[in-house]
Amino acid sequence: MVFSNYIQLDYIGLFSEIFLFFSSVVLLMFGVFFVSLRQYKYVTFVKEFQYMLVFVFFIALLLISTTPVTNLVIFNNLLVIDPLILTIKFVLLVTTICCVLVSFNYFKKESIVLFEYNILVLLSILGLLCVISANDFVSFYLALELQSLSFYILASFKKDSAFSTEAGLKYFILGALSSGFLLFGISLIYGAVGSTNFEVLAKTISFLDFSSVLENEVSLRVVLGSLFILMSLLFKLTAAPFHMWAPDVYEGAPTPVSMLFASVPKLGLFYILIKIFYLLFYDLILF
Repeated sequence: MVFSNYIQLDYIGLFSEIFLFFSSVVLLMFGVFFVSLRQYKYVTFVKEFQYMLVFVFFIALLLISTTPVTNLVIFNNLLVIDPLILTIKFVLLVTTICCVLVSFNYFKKESIVLFEYNILVLLSILGLLCVISANDFVSFYLALELQSLSFYILASFKKDSAFSTEAGLKYFILGALSSGFLLFGISLIYGAVGSTNFEVLAKTISFLDFSSVLENEVSLRVVLGSLFILMSLLFKLTAAPFHMWAPDVYEGAPTPVSMLFASVPKLGLFYILIKIFYLLFYDLILF
């Protein structure tokens, strides 16, 4: 009985993300169904999909603001819920709704009639919400890649534009390089400490001696791993000196997508950057 209560709390704490996942599946099936039927005019359903997307995000806002779970570590320490995380998720969803509303007239003017845009936005925000709640490098990386893969496709969403195709390709190649740096840094830290959980890493790293890094193999791996992770996150944030890709991608991507790139993921990634380097590498920063 106690175990079942724990499971219920896990799913209740992540109910907004679960709702977004099933909503994306339902909207995808709905769109594919109507596209396959010739008697329906597909163009007429694009705006309806956008309204449904706003409605889904609004319901997610209500789920986050009314959740009974405010302080909990869920799914075997993979994710964490606290008031600050819930607040950031709320602000992130409000910003996303504004970006979607602005895109209405743009898609009508550009005659873009692909409903997949809404599905990709939904999946990217789902990944970003999971990034914010991450309490382990494994869950953090998987959620970050879900968000990144959706953004790669969104950047090249204008199929008839060479600039958009170039933006998506450049974003994909450099994003894959950034993900490689992230994985390499995580592997170095895991090889040195033997865990990927944030709480375990914070306790273990606090006992390491960074005064003689070159003589201590464990400390050296942690330092190098933290540098690779920092480079990857700075790339995702388009922070100097890892921002050279941003002008080409922002120029080539559709305008609402560029607005989404420039606002929504920055909030979540900036929070996770502070969380990782304050919680895990605080002693290293002080040194």
